[in-house]
Amino acid sequence: MSRRLILMSSEAASIDAVLTVSLPTDVPLIAVCWSPPGAQAAAALASSTVIDLSAVGAPLGERLLGATGVTTLTRVLQRTAPGRLLASFSPAHQSRRFAARLWSTEAWTPAPGDVIVALDLPATRAAWLAQRATPGSAAVLGLSPGLKRIAEG
Repeated sequence: MSRRLILMSSEAASIDAVLTVSLPTDVPLIAVCWSPPGAQAAAALASSTVIDLSAVGAPLGERLLGATGVTTLTRVLQRTAPGRLLASFSPAHQSRRFAARLWSTEAWTPAPGDVIVALDLPATRAAWLAQRATPGSAAVLGLSPGLKRIAEG
């Protein structure tokens, strides 16, 4: 079973920050981010796979939610703690949109043995869904537990 390290983040800055840490060179790296990584990160990821979700067109459901105003309502709810809880159940929540976009891309194919590292909250749902759909893979929150899983073999 071959291992791959998959880094997921809604912000390219998180991917950029992670690349300053020494990552294992014997493990293939895949970076998934909502926006394209910076120039320095792009150079570091030259031999890796980068899935840029901003280049993927919005799925029909996401476009309909934006047209009906659900996205605006979700943004308004995010201003208070009870509102954030209610908004997390909405299909317009950023974590659901991140996961939907990721699963709609052709480049995304999780495999057994993958170590999926969610670097922020929106990426956690996508990592959790990938781990549930792929037996033998592991999903963790944060780089340190991800590197520990890779070292375990």
